[in-house]
Amino acid sequence: MGLAASQPTALAHDDATLIDRAKTGDEWACSQLYKRHARPVAAVVYRLLGSDHHLEDIVQETFVIGLRQLESLKKPEAFAGWLRTIAVRRVKRLLAQRYKDRALDKELSAAAPRTTTPDANEELVALYQALAKLPDKIRLPWMLHHIEGETLPAIASMCETSLSSVKRQIAKANEGLRRMHHVD
Repeated sequence: MGLAASQPTALAHDDATLIDRAKTGDEWACSQLYKRHARPVAAVVYRLLGSDHHLEDIVQETFVIGLRQLESLKKPEAFAGWLRTIAVRRVKRLLAQRYKDRALDKELSAAAPRTTTPDANEELVALYQALAKLPDKIRLPWMLHHIEGETLPAIASMCETSLSSVKRQIAKANEGLRRMHHVD
């Protein structure tokens, strides 16, 4: 008897039976629960978010959490609503994180240095574009020193490298920026 023959169709089981089997680690039962309930959970998530950008992630997280916490589900007939509750909490967490990210962006942009002339702004944009072309290993020490004003010993500590390495990395970044300036 093959594996397919040993697994009855999903229609033969109600949620309670599938939940009991899933609690024992039955992957087939978990899969059937997912197939049965993923679309309604996704619909709720989509309506709450207004887009499908994070839809798949939230649906998957909902089922991972739900299946891990099956023992806490007291009434199997409440499974669909229980999943929706988990999904809504995941959406709330995502939206809260978005809110925090926007607030942080506002704080950072308010604290960012402002340029007063269009020429200075163009130079700043050109500098950041050139810096973006440098490898991280030399760009970070250069930015910490020239933009953040950190001392060379502090940079060595932050980057977990030697003082002589920091000096070489900054010199390489200076040379790379000089070359880009002459090429551009």
